[in-house]
Amino acid sequence: MVNANKSSKFVYAYESVPGTAIIVAVDSLSYEFGEYDELCKKWNSPFTNNQVSPFYVYNSRTPTLTDLEKKFPTFSHAFNPITAQYLSWILKSPVVGPPVAISPLTEGMTYPLTIRLEELEGTNPSNIQAVGCYCIGVTVSGVSGNPLMVDCEFAWQKIEDIGDNPNLTTDPFPSGSGDTSTITNTFEGRPQVIWDKGVGDVAFNEVVIANFSIIQDHKITSSALGTTQTVHTYKYRPVIITLHAILKTNLQWNDYVDRNIKDLEIKFWKGDMSNYVSHIFENCHINSVKKTGAKNEGHYEIIITLTAEKVNGTNNFANESAEIFANHWKGVVT
Repeated sequence: MVNANKSSKFVYAYESVPGTAIIVAVDSLSYEFGEYDELCKKWNSPFTNNQVSPFYVYNSRTPTLTDLEKKFPTFSHAFNPITAQYLSWILKSPVVGPPVAISPLTEGMTYPLTIRLEELEGTNPSNIQAVGCYCIGVTVSGVSGNPLMVDCEFAWQKIEDIGDNPNLTTDPFPSGSGDTSTITNTFEGRPQVIWDKGVGDVAFNEVVIANFSIIQDHKITSSALGTTQTVHTYKYRPVIITLHAILKTNLQWNDYVDRNIKDLEIKFWKGDMSNYVSHIFENCHINSVKKTGAKNEGHYEIIITLTAEKVNGTNNFANESAEIFANHWKGVVT
């Protein structure tokens, strides 16, 4: 009878030498990504594509297969964050503050992550880890009545398994925590939106859903016969934002018709209404304002889509944690 695997781990740690695994021993330091609800769905394991090419010789109808270079598809991981490290991973330039200020890195590269999935029970406990992981995409989903959820996409450089490194016997810390402190609790998904940030500062309290995606272009080069690759990150794409609300005034509609350009803040709070993560979007262009609703059945929902030139973030990390800033927020490689 096959024993079920019911206690897996999905953990990360910052690499001290970029591209070199940091989770290598049974007592290696590691961290959880956050917490999980049913909307986070299944975990995705890092995997490679071992491609082959057929070669036909004269007078043969069957091919001879030749191994081609190994490919490393990106993989993603969805979780309920308890810090703003997802913003640091994609924007790559955190400053201690307080509060922690996070902005897009203008040049250079940051310290990557070693990311590991462990299957700890079952008949064949194992692990697989991706080395040299750079976050190249983050999708944020804030829905009232649910915890905040983020989905991070990683490009990476090398694959290892239990034949390279043993399973952990030391439990991981919660993300953003360590020996001297523990951070828990997720951010609530109800978005607090400020329209015309820094000028009108209009509270857009009618927003019940806010989604946005931050994507950075990247390229891959390979070495060692394709067994190792190097990730190069480049420009950020415009940030796409979607808001769901029921309007009480014509302000947003008028700005849409007049093609006014606004700054926007989307903030998510924890249940204590003291700790938060904030996203400030600069130079937002309103693409569309669409109303939908059932005939004669109440209010019409409005869906606003915007495109922002850039995004910056803040997080009151020091308010929750006594941990050393550099343990959990890695900027450019020095």
